Amino acid sequence: MTTRETAMYLVIRSDSIFSRPVLGTYSTQEEALEHLRALKAQFIEEDAQNPGCYDAIGSDGRIYSIEKKD
Repeated sequence: MTTRETAMYLVIRSDSIFSRPVLGTYSTQEEALEHLRALKAQFIEEDAQNPGCYDAIGSDGRIYSIEKKD
C-alpha cells in the first residue's frame, strides 16, 4: 500500500533575513492565497520559475510569500 503525498502551502512574512515566521499552513493553494487577500496584500504575483509559489506586498509594507512544500 502506498501513501500519496500531498503538497502543503506555507504563508510566510519576511521581517528580515533572520526572521521569517510562518503565519499559516494550508492544504490548497487557494486557501493560502485567501490568507494573503485577508491581509490586504497587493501585487500578488506567482513565481514563474516556481509554480505554486507567490510573493506579495502587505498593507503593512512587509513582504509575504507562499512557499509550496511537497
